[in-house]
This record gives sequence, structure tokens and C-alpha cells, in this order.
Amino acid sequence: MSLLTDSRLEEIRERRTQAEAEWGPILEEARKDRLCVAGKPWLALDPKGLQKRQDAQRPALALDELGQYINQTVNDVRANPRGIRYAPTGNGANDKGAEFYQNHTREIEYRSHARIAYSTAFEQAVTSGIGWLRVTTKRAHARTFDQDLWIEPIMNADQVLPSPGFVWPDARDLKYLFYIEPWTDADFVRAFPHAEVKSFTPEWRTLATPWVQPGVVQVAEYWAIEPVTKRLVAFRVPGAQEILTALLEDLPDGTLPEGVENLREETIEDTTVYACLTNGIEILRKNEWLGKYLPFVSCMGKVLYTQSAESARQILSLTRLARDPYMLYCYIRTCQAEAIGGVPRTQWVGYQGQFAHPDRWEEANFRPIAFTEALERTALTPPNVVLPLPQRQPWDPPIHNLEVAAEAARRAIQAAMGITPLPTPMQRDSQKSGVALQRMEAAQQRGSFHLVDHYELMIERTGIILEDLMDKTLDTPRQVPVRQPDDSAAVVWINHPTDPDSITTKGSYRVTVSAGPSTDSQREEGAAFVAEMVRNLATVAQLAGPMVAVQVLAKSIQLKQLGPIGDEIVDLLAPKPVGEDGKPLSPEVARLMGENQQLKQLLQQAAQEKQGKVVEQQGKFAIVQHQEAADTQRAEAKNALDFAIARMEDRIARMELVLAAHEGGAARRQG
Repeated sequence: MSLLTDSRLEEIRERRTQAEAEWGPILEEARKDRLCVAGKPWLALDPKGLQKRQDAQRPALALDELGQYINQTVNDVRANPRGIRYAPTGNGANDKGAEFYQNHTREIEYRSHARIAYSTAFEQAVTSGIGWLRVTTKRAHARTFDQDLWIEPIMNADQVLPSPGFVWPDARDLKYLFYIEPWTDADFVRAFPHAEVKSFTPEWRTLATPWVQPGVVQVAEYWAIEPVTKRLVAFRVPGAQEILTALLEDLPDGTLPEGVENLREETIEDTTVYACLTNGIEILRKNEWLGKYLPFVSCMGKVLYTQSAESARQILSLTRLARDPYMLYCYIRTCQAEAIGGVPRTQWVGYQGQFAHPDRWEEANFRPIAFTEALERTALTPPNVVLPLPQRQPWDPPIHNLEVAAEAARRAIQAAMGITPLPTPMQRDSQKSGVALQRMEAAQQRGSFHLVDHYELMIERTGIILEDLMDKTLDTPRQVPVRQPDDSAAVVWINHPTDPDSITTKGSYRVTVSAGPSTDSQREEGAAFVAEMVRNLATVAQLAGPMVAVQVLAKSIQLKQLGPIGDEIVDLLAPKPVGEDGKPLSPEVARLMGENQQLKQLLQQAAQEKQGKVVEQQGKFAIVQHQEAADTQRAEAKNALDFAIARMEDRIARMELVLAAHEGGAARRQG
């Protein structure tokens, strides 16, 4: 079978034609978007007008009015990173494995600088409607068969030609995809010395258009999803009660071991990936791919199905509807420049020979002169005729009107991009609080949040592809680097048969994305909220107990969406429960243990309350005893005082009797 009649090559050429038919208009609009962002709106939207202006040596200005809004949208996402999270869903998965998947994914992102891939794809979606990234595998080093996973950016989105008809913003429903690179003839021959066709004659160019062009050969990675039929069985191991499920193709020899009972068997549809390198004429190399997903992920703008003659689908970037007002803005600014340029350079106009002292007239243009003289007649003036004085040429370009028009165009750009104009410094000073400013910033973010939503879908899809590849690339006992939430590095053993602390990579995990706050102001608001909760933590603990206080604080942090840092704080506040053997407990057991702990706390609280009541009764009894003793002491003191007073009164009475007897004896002696 010849090269051009090979069934696989016929499929590749036919599919590229179908893909170009749908994506050609979409990619052309994306190129116009990029030209506008690059400051070339005349070339993108009015190339004929630009050529006429250049031929007439007229200006065609392009002042940047889009970059500030694009940078603000993109940099908000850069400043608030997202984190991939995993949760076990079965097939041997557990919390320990989910933690490893998460930490190793963080290491993959760190090693491959995934933030560049994420932000590049998002920026391409903002500027031109669609951006891409890819997941690849690389050999760990030259002396091993081990493979590492990488997340790589695709800097030129035009190199990706996806299958027509996929609808998901992250391209999860792709059927096939081309990743195209142009090569010169000489570079192609050096890179592929074993290719059957090395000389690309005009006949080859005719038969393999657009793959082969004069001096250029397009080499493409071709990726395709292919359905496969597999057998799913349910079985029970002798002596065990648990029913297990597995694909026969994944078992040794493709059959159940002897003595294992086959309880149920069904035929299911699964997928596999075909990958090769081709120039449209021959298959240059077949690529082995272990995963079941195409390793390309997209981030798309707003999608509209218009069913127009040019394209049934429109993928709008943030700049798409701002192109026309931006073109108008550039035209108005160009008119301003031309108006200013039309100011006459000759300040004075008079008759030839009328200027008596030309040097003084010239000097009057740049320094004050008390007077200048002009001749009333010249050699050409008729007799008895007096010439008028030279006149200054007035010119007032319509700058104000053009400025008003330019501001209207700027407002149209902001409306098309969903941008709320930020307040001026004077408006900021007049604000009584920051609530109004926060609402303005929040409204501005909502204008582009559909792009942020697709950005998070892209990261989630990347995590799904990594989860599918993790147990296939990490399938041998080895030490694997991980990165903890606090950004510290570590190394763990995986799949070690004798190490009880080793982590198995087998299992199925669900992928979610932990989103950070949308703006720095929201992060500050979240920090202030958590600080307020910490200040009131003692009151909450006193009313509902310490465990409830910690739970309330953890839930508050989750609701504030502080991103990966917030997740780490929640894990510290409410760590996952483990058993005596150090292994994570199941959710049901953890729930029962939590209820048991809460019951113990309630009993302890009740005992404390009972002890408090006993102490209170003892205190009341002691107070009564103290009062009775005080009353007794007061009565005894009163009795003693009354007795002392009676004695003193008796003693005074006797003294009075003695004095009376003494006074009577004295009187008798005097008589």
C-alpha cells in the first residue's frame, strides 16, 4: 500500500480538512484580536486604509487602550493561584493516597513552572478567545526508565488544530487534535533521516496540501481518541466476604485466577489514545501514550452559536467586541495629531518686501520685542496706495471636540470589555468608607468572571489528566519527590512491598480545584474576618465548647475561600483523624469518634457544672455558719457590755452613798 493511500494517513488528511473548515474563521478572528492587542488595529481591521495613509504619508496612530484592562484581568488571576485537590473515590484509594496525589501534583506544578502554562493559556483566552496547555512525560534522568509528568505551556495557540464540534471550554470532549510545527526542508531531513520521502517535489505538494509547501514541511503530532471494548467482572476471593470489581484486561493473563468466583461480567466501552508524528505523507513515528485522555487542555472565552455563514460558533475574547471602538479611538487620536499638525508654521503674512527688518520679525517668534516695523509700500505697490499691516494667521484646532469623542470611544471600549472605570484619586478621597470601592472592584471582576470560571475548569481538567497518568507512570517501587502545602520539599516511598509507610498509587480519585480569592481586597477581608473570629474564639468556646469553636473557625475559613493557604489552615485546625496504627480512619468511623468525643465533652461539662453546684451549696452553708457565729459573738459581746455597765452603775451608786455620808459627817462637825 502506497503512502498516500494508507488508511490511517487518509484519515489524518481528511480530519485536518474538516478541522480547518470549522476552525479557520475562528483562528482568523483570534489573529485580528492579537493584532489589536499588539497595537496594530489598522492592520487588523483596515489594511487598505492603512496602505492609503502610508502612501499619502499621513499618520495612523495606535495608542494602547486595551493593555491596562487585559493586564488587570490576567494579573488578578496570577496573584491568586488555584490548587488542585484530590479525594478518594474507590478502587483502593484512601486519604493517604489522596494526600500524596495532591502533594506530588504540587511538586509537578513547581518543577514544570505550571503557573506559566496556566497564566499563558488564560491570557490567550482573554486576548484572542482560546488558549492551550499540555501534559507530557519526560524521562527522570538518563540512567532510568522512570518517567516524570510535566505541565507545559503552548505559546502559539495557532499551532493547535482541534477536532470540530467539541463544546466543553476545557476540551474534555475532544475526538482528535493536531499540534503542528513548520520545518524547513533541510531541518526535516536532518531530524528524520529515516523518512521515506525527503525530496518534496511539486507533485508531493499538490497531493499533500497544506502539509507540504515550498521550502516548508509541516510536521504534526496527531492525537486521536479510539473506542475499545473491555470486560468488567465482579468476583469474590475465597474466604472473603467483600465483592471486588476489575477489568479482565488489567489482570494477569487477562483472566481470573483459579478458585476465584466470577459473580458478574459485562462488556463496557472504554477509550484509548492513538498518537503519532506525521507530515501528511507518511507516519514518521508512533508515540506511546499510557493515559486514556488527550493531554491537551483549553481555556476558552465566551462561546456563542450564531449559525452565521462564516462560522456556526463564535469564541469571543475579552477584546473581540472592543476592537471597533478601539479602532474608532485610534482614528480620533490620529485626527487630533493631524489637526495639531495643521497649525500654520508661518506666523505672519504680508506683501512681498513689506517686512522692513526681517530679522526682527523672525526674532519676535521666540522673544518679546517692543515693536516691529512694516513698509507701507513696496516697489510693486501702485501710487497713492497704502498696504495693510501684516496679519497673524489664527488657527484653533478642534481639540476639545475630538477629546470628547475620544472619551466616548474609551467608554465604549470599557463597556465592551465589561470594565467598570476605577474611581479617580479625588473620588477616592471623597469616599467615607471603603465599601463603595470594594463594590466597584467586585463589579469589575464580575465583568470577566466567565473567563475565570473557564480558567478553573482548565486547571481541574489538568488535574484529571494527571490523576489518570499518576498510577501508570508511578507504577514501580521508587522514591518520589513531593511538595507540602507550606512549600517544603520531601521524598516519600511509593509501591514498596515491605515498607508499611509506603504509599500505593493505585486507586481512583475525584479532582476539585481550590480557588483563591478574586482580589487582594477579598483576601484582606477574609484575613480581617478570621482575626475577628480568633478574638471572639474564647466566647464561642465558653458558650459551645472548644471543639465547636474550632469547627466554627475552620468553617469560617472555608467559606472565605482563602485558597491553598486557607486549606492548610483548615487542615491544621481540624486534622484528619487517624487510628492507633496511624492510618486515616474512614468518614463513618471518624464521625462516630467525633460524636464520642463531643459526648465526653458534654459529660465533662456536666460534671463541672455539678461540681460547681456542690461548691455553691458548701459556700452557702459556710455563710450561714459564719452569720450564726457572728450573731453569737455579738450577743456575748452585748451581754458582757451590759454586765460591765451594770457593775459601773453599781460602783457609781456606792460612791455617791459614800460621798453623801461624808458630806453629812462634815456638816455635823461644823454644827
